[in-house]
Amino acid sequence: MSTATVCHPTVIRTCPTLVARFKAELIRLLSQMAARR
Repeated sequence: MSTATVCHPTVIRTCPTLVARFKAELIRLLSQMAARR
């Protein structure tokens, strides 16, 4: 998922689920970093 698509306000308005997916990606990255430690 590209950050440019998430930055578009129209996309966020038409598809709010993108925000939830973006948060899920961040949590996934954080969990991976924590697992590496």
